[in-house]
Amino acid sequence: MPGRQKHLEAVLHGSFRSAITAGPVKVNRVPWRKRSKPAKLLPADKARLLERRIKKKAAYVASMEQSLKTVDDEAARLHAEHPEHSKQYHLRALMQKSKVSRTRRQPNIWNAVLHRTCQRMNKDIPAGQPKLNVTDSKVREACRKDYDQLSSADKKAILEELVEFREMKEQGVHSCNLSAQRDATSTMDGIQKEITNLHTRTGIEVVVMCVRGDATQTHPSFSYTTSDRLNNFFELIFKAPMGDVLTQMEAFCISGLSGLAQKSAATTAALKKSAMDLIQEKWVKISGGTTRLTYINFPTITAETGIVVRGWPLLEFKAPSKITTRAEATVLYNAWLNETARFERLTHEEHVEWVKTNMPSSSSEATPDANANGKRPAGVITGIHGTAIEAPLKKRKQRVKKVSSTSTSTSTTPTATTTVPAATSAAPTTVSAAAPLATATPSGAAPPTAATPLTAAAPPAAIALTPAAAAAASLSPCTAPLPVVTPIVAAPLVSAGASVPASTAPVAPATTSSAAAAASTLLTGGMM
Repeated sequence: MPGRQKHLEAVLHGSFRSAITAGPVKVNRVPWRKRSKPAKLLPADKARLLERRIKKKAAYVASMEQSLKTVDDEAARLHAEHPEHSKQYHLRALMQKSKVSRTRRQPNIWNAVLHRTCQRMNKDIPAGQPKLNVTDSKVREACRKDYDQLSSADKKAILEELVEFREMKEQGVHSCNLSAQRDATSTMDGIQKEITNLHTRTGIEVVVMCVRGDATQTHPSFSYTTSDRLNNFFELIFKAPMGDVLTQMEAFCISGLSGLAQKSAATTAALKKSAMDLIQEKWVKISGGTTRLTYINFPTITAETGIVVRGWPLLEFKAPSKITTRAEATVLYNAWLNETARFERLTHEEHVEWVKTNMPSSSSEATPDANANGKRPAGVITGIHGTAIEAPLKKRKQRVKKVSSTSTSTSTTPTATTTVPAATSAAPTTVSAAAPLATATPSGAAPPTAATPLTAAAPPAAIALTPAAAAAASLSPCTAPLPVVTPIVAAPLVSAGASVPASTAPVAPATTSSAAAAASTLLTGGMM
């Protein structure tokens, strides 16, 4: 036995050691009770159990109604003792019901019939008397009778009415600002309490900001933070306290995003396009789309179709694309949208009388201003108060006769003409210059005498030099170009003091060397 005792101690010691050194042991969940299979029941047994469940349910419903009646009586007694609160307030306090909306189930047919029965019974109660509630025993008894007499179609219709009533109650818009203010105040009060409790339970931080969305609303702005850390955050990030941020947020919401993000020109263009599309739609509807709507010479369209414009809101009849201000575009669009401005078709008699009065010419080319008196047709376009508005007339282009005037440039500078007879032709050649050319003697050369022949070149055709060209000829070759002169004939130079008429001076044929020398002398003198 000592060996066996020793073995047991070793095993226990090892188990204890492994328990200490090992990690946490996972516990597997095992069924804590053994379920037995249900016995198969006979039809007689099932019928007996069904009857017992029905009796049990009826007893429970009776007990519940008695309890609800007792609670209702207690709420009525509390209301009598403490009339400063309503009976519904005491009933909610007894039942420990919260005013905060919870997750609701889908409405069923019983609730729909109960709601309708309660409304029907409250209509018979005179004004000033307390109304019934769906929890009253009288309402439930009457509802049970109505429920048994309704068909399936009636129940379905009543269920749809209850769904619409719930949507109206939850999302319906208040008819006056006072009701909206009270709703906002009570709702935000409940939200503040719930947020405070949530912060206490979980420690999360919540900030609530409530501002007006319209300038006509009367409820004040509201902000709430669960701790001062959020206030410090706004001051650190936005560089402004919570109150200033709330004021800026309210101003932004009242002014609207369209007034900040969209430019006035874009808004005006959108209004003009909307007005144009609306007018075109109404025009197509009344005319059938057979005639194109034009704002210029509109009386011609009236003469063809018998359609006039009534209630034009602007002082001038013009196309929406010609409007330049946003106010006019808004007035025009609203007038056509509200049927204040409209198209009307004249009767056959009125149309014939109007054409006889305002369109004496029956031809298709007759214009509104083609009548005998030279006046515009009347009664085509009228304003809101019945005042006549003249339609713009198409401006005719005036023909302007183009006068082709050929201006000849004349030079006021006197022209010196020299006639030199040619050696090979009897016809004289005329050389014209705006200013006389000065003949210069090259440096180092003797002045021309009777023994030294000097030839004067004459161009083959007349060359007219302007004063600018003549002045440029006397400049240096770096600043003004020189005219090209081609020597053809040369005349001998006579002695000093002798005068020879240009028309009778003999001309001798010039050699190539003499012609080249004359050209070189003339060019060199011009360069100097």
